[in-house]
Amino acid sequence: TDGRKVNQRIDFGDIEEFGEEIYAYGKIENPLQGFKKDGVFKCTEGERRTLAVKYINNKYKIDFPVPFLCETRDTTMVKRLYKQRAMNNGGKPYTIVEDAALINTLMLEGQTEEQVCKELRFSSVYVSDLKMLHASPDELKQFIFKGVISPTEVLRILRETKDYTKTITIIQETLELV
Repeated sequence: TDGRKVNQRIDFGDIEEFGEEIYAYGKIENPLQGFKKDGVFKCTEGERRTLAVKYINNKYKIDFPVPFLCETRDTTMVKRLYKQRAMNNGGKPYTIVEDAALINTLMLEGQTEEQVCKELRFSSVYVSDLKMLHASPDELKQFIFKGVISPTEVLRILRETKDYTKTITIIQETLELV
């Protein structure tokens, strides 16, 4: 699959039943996603829907319309995942905590920090900060979500203390003074 992640789901469940549900409803809400390689479409999201539509097309001898988002340019898995998550985020920019979760996902997928920096044009310091933020306890992330303290200030304190518990204590003590 040319380095692209293709859904490797083995058990697709009852395709006939799913196809009949799609046929009865009349449309597919979530578009299929994929890319075209050597004239063949490869599905990265929606393989089960694809099989269900093939089933109803064959059974009812129709050409059921299916929305399909197809990569037009050859992009890396890093860029594709970043774009896919942006689409699922309603086009809004990511928060720093969401960026941290994305970096973690990419690292779990086997991407190196160097690849991520290059592909997303993030500095190595930013990626390092995101990894540190992602590894932080939820209590620390809640301070950011609630707007109690800026992510930049949290990261500054974390860099100084190099300790999550001390960082939480400093923030709590600061809040008591206010």
